[in-house]
This record gives sequence, structure tokens and C-alpha cells, in this order.
Amino acid sequence: AAAAAAAVTAKAKEAAAEAEVGTISLAELVDEYYMRGEGQEEVTSALGRATVSGQAGALPALFITVAGGRELAAKDTNGLSDPYVVVREATADGAKTVQRLHKTKALRETLDPEWNEPMPPVRAKDPAHTLKFTVWDRDRFSDDDFMGHVLIPIAPLLAAFYAGGAGAPTYFEGWLDLRPDPAKHAHEEVSGAIHIHVLLAMLGGKLHT
Repeated sequence: AAAAAAAVTAKAKEAAAEAEVGTISLAELVDEYYMRGEGQEEVTSALGRATVSGQAGALPALFITVAGGRELAAKDTNGLSDPYVVVREATADGAKTVQRLHKTKALRETLDPEWNEPMPPVRAKDPAHTLKFTVWDRDRFSDDDFMGHVLIPIAPLLAAFYAGGAGAPTYFEGWLDLRPDPAKHAHEEVSGAIHIHVLLAMLGGKLHT
């Protein structure tokens, strides 16, 4: 499954390279959409009829790679952690899981993991949802420790894709700071960032495996 996902992702990246698409900063997109509250009306307008409810089959596929992390919180007594990432599609506020998309392997004794795991391509169930990446420290004899999460809104990803015209592949990449979850994990230390790649492309033609 991992090899197949990597092959499909490679073909999507080839298509993006041929279309000469630039890279859009995920950090700037998330900052503008969530932190500053800018661009939400423009995003809604740009999506238009292309993402009307009930037409999810017309949405582009999401090719997501969880690349790595840096300066994560130490959760174990040796001053290190065994981090892994769970990727979900969640409601707009991230509170409720809609579908679980991927779980990376856990890497032993590191605060700067390099997962480099491409996921099988998926389509969002609703453009109003978010992609939620949660980092955990694996423990053998107790519950895994929360290390932080990030939310990536799906709507502006789709808006950028449709703004490109003619269904051209659209590529996003960036380091995103991990954020705490005061409601569920108030006492857990959170630090560092994770590196995410997201490519949007229509499945078809050379993208088929």
C-alpha cells in the first residue's frame, strides 16, 4: 500500500512539474485563513459551483505527505520521544473526526523525526472540513502522549486549485507550528513543528497507477 501510494504521488508531482506550478506556502495559508481571519469570503466565492454539496466526486484528489518534524517536545525520561502522526479529516473546528486518513510509523528516540510517508490519494467529504494532523508519542506501558496538532482548512486549498484554471495541479508545502489542545490535553507540553506537503490534482490519465 505504501509503495502504491508513493507511485501515485510521484506521478502527481510529475504532472505538477509539467504544468509548471509554483509552491504555495501552507504556513501563510493557515495564518491568513485562521489567525488573521482574512480571505474566507474570497475562498467561498472562488469555490463556487465546483464544490456544491453532492458533487464531491468532482473534487480533486489530495496527495498528502507527512515529511518530518523538528524540535518536538520531549515526553520520555531519556529526553526524547517516539513520535508518530495521525491524519484525519475533521469538522471545521477540528473537534469531530469525519474520517481517519493515515497513521505514520512511530520513530524511536528522536525530536526531529523524518517520516517521509506519502498517503494514498483521498477526496474530502466536505470542502468546509479541515485536515487535522495530530502528533503522539508512543508509549509501550501507558497511554500515548499528546504532542500537539495542526489544522489545515480544505476550502482555501480547493480555492487555489480552481483559481489555477483547467484543473491544473496545485502544490502546497510548509512547516506548521504544533498547537496545544487545552480542552483535552491541558497539561501536555507542546513545541516544534511538522513539515507537510499537499498536492491537489484530478485523478485521471497519467495519474492512474
